[in-house]
Amino acid sequence: MKKLISFLFVSFAAAAMMVSCKPTGEEPNDPSNPGSGEISISLDKTSLNLLEDESAQLVATVSPEGTTVTWSSDNLDVAVVGNTGMVKAVGQGSCIITAKAGGKSAQCAVNVTRGEVVVDEALKGSNYYLLFLDEESASQIPADKIVKDYRVNEADIKLFIWPEGDSYSDGSAVGKNSFGLAQGWLCFKSNEAPWGGTGAGASNLTVAGLDYSGTDDTYTFRCAYKSTDGGKNEIGFINGDGGEVWIVLPAQTDGQWHVFEKTLGELGLSWTAPFDVAQNIMMFRSSPANTTLNLDAAFIYKK
Repeated sequence: MKKLISFLFVSFAAAAMMVSCKPTGEEPNDPSNPGSGEISISLDKTSLNLLEDESAQLVATVSPEGTTVTWSSDNLDVAVVGNTGMVKAVGQGSCIITAKAGGKSAQCAVNVTRGEVVVDEALKGSNYYLLFLDEESASQIPADKIVKDYRVNEADIKLFIWPEGDSYSDGSAVGKNSFGLAQGWLCFKSNEAPWGGTGAGASNLTVAGLDYSGTDDTYTFRCAYKSTDGGKNEIGFINGDGGEVWIVLPAQTDGQWHVFEKTLGELGLSWTAPFDVAQNIMMFRSSPANTTLNLDAAFIYKK
């Protein structure tokens, strides 16, 4: 009887050992079950130096093979990365690209610089009267070529809205401006029909006179604009005689930047002598409701 009990005990123990050694899943390095092994990840590069708009491929080596890799950038204004590790430089600066697999990660430091600066022909003139222009583009104009700066600064030159209330709302100025820079522009959406408007100016502001040298064609007004809705967008100025001059921008629907450029003589605009404006230097209005105006690089200058 004792032998039988011993035999049963030994048999039970052996069965228990067999159960405890049975695999709970696939083999540790089986690609179909990558989570069953210890994960490791590395990148083929630990640093990248790129020019704006350049791209470069990062390659992640991960074990077990087939483990999912996720990518991220800690500064999307400098560089972005796709789900395959393709890095695209956006703007100047530094950022870190991180590849993660499970609880492990690997990083690559990215430094983005500008290549050769190409100055647009519109910024190579003289006698500039700035109405709207981003800081980077304005810095490409020699200071002695800028006569007056009438850009909105929220100190003494502000944006006014009419009719008062919610006739206009901010649009989304996302992407690159008309000079291909990652800079902002004016973007407004008309909320009321038939008209909503904005203006840039200040009370009791004196607008400088222009040295016409005897002809209205000496100076040119230039701006860039874009639209997708085909609405009617206009730009208005207070003229030297106190009246208003309105410019109708040709309707656009392609969402691309277009340049509008005419001499002041063609527009009927004259600032031959200094004059005071009660409120607005430059005005905008749009119709019908839900029309969006994207305006960039607006100035008067000599070519």
